[in-house]
This record gives sequence, C-alpha cells and structure tokens, in this order.
Amino acid sequence: LLPGLPAVALFSVTLGISFGVGLPQFLDRQWLFTPRGTRFGPLFLGSGFQWLDFPGYPGGALLALDIDSF
Repeated sequence: LLPGLPAVALFSVTLGISFGVGLPQFLDRQWLFTPRGTRFGPLFLGSGFQWLDFPGYPGGALLALDIDSF
C-alpha cells in the first residue's frame, strides 16, 4: 500500500496497525460490543484478547518485511 516508504517505516506502520488492533481487544467496554457484532467489526476491533498475540506481531511484521524486500 505504501511502496515509497523505507523498510523501517513500513515495519513501524505494520507493527502500529497490529498493536492498534490488538490493544482494543483488551478493553471490555459495553459500547464496543455492538460494533464487534457486525460483519466487519471484528476486523477492526478484534474479537478476543490473548497476550500471546503480542510477541507474534513483531515476528509477522518482520516476515512481511522480508517477503516485501524479496
């Protein structure tokens, strides 16, 4: 989506999006249940929080960066 960005910036954007989706899953607020019940809500807000997801985010971002540079 952002072909002109340097590799470090792409890694940062990817990691930011990953954590941006992961952290709201931690919030157990009533007003978040309605959007999560829609078709596309879980794509943006997630559906369940797991701490083990967070170590995988940098690994996935590095893998995507490696594939992109290939």
